[in-house]
Amino acid sequence: MSEFIQNPRHIFECYYPPAPEEIEFFQHPVYPIGSYSHGLMEMLHDTWNLSVSSNRAHIHISLGWAKTPIEDLKRAFPDANKGSDRNSLRIRGLLPVLYECYFQTDVPRRERIILKNFNPYDLRKENMTTLSQVIAEGKHEEYLEKKHDFTELSVEEMNNKAREAINRGLDPVEYLGLIVGNSVPQYQVWKKRYLKFGLGRV
Repeated sequence: MSEFIQNPRHIFECYYPPAPEEIEFFQHPVYPIGSYSHGLMEMLHDTWNLSVSSNRAHIHISLGWAKTPIEDLKRAFPDANKGSDRNSLRIRGLLPVLYECYFQTDVPRRERIILKNFNPYDLRKENMTTLSQVIAEGKHEEYLEKKHDFTELSVEEMNNKAREAINRGLDPVEYLGLIVGNSVPQYQVWKKRYLKFGLGRV
């Protein structure tokens, strides 16, 4: 098992944080859902289901096996959008909902939730803040610089692994999509550059 690094330099130094000695549960201030200390979400209704989209952009809520009226679901999630079928709804992304659970507050729609160490697997409360808070503390330029360095080094490391994949006869886009994950922003940056310029200018 790989060792957890508090402040990773690039995406390949990112791992899940160790389990806390005491796991807390944080109930959402409005929705009948909550989160444990490490970011695992749970539905508090006996029969409804909760799932997170692969890119974390939405949380999907469905009626489950009991088939209670969809109106009950809509009352519990009043600002939700229509889901993929008539028995489901879609609410906002994982990070803002987690932040609302942890800090018992409403996150405005335009607010961005930031992972301080850029590790997409580190969903602990202490690793989350808002862009507004970073700006208010006068640390926006520092944040942007660290984000840039993390992204560029991640892209460089992905470029190295892409070369290895090509040498092994593998499609580098598919290979990196599997080992990094399509939802990781740094992968998307690498993929966009690779598809436009190839390896030479990534």
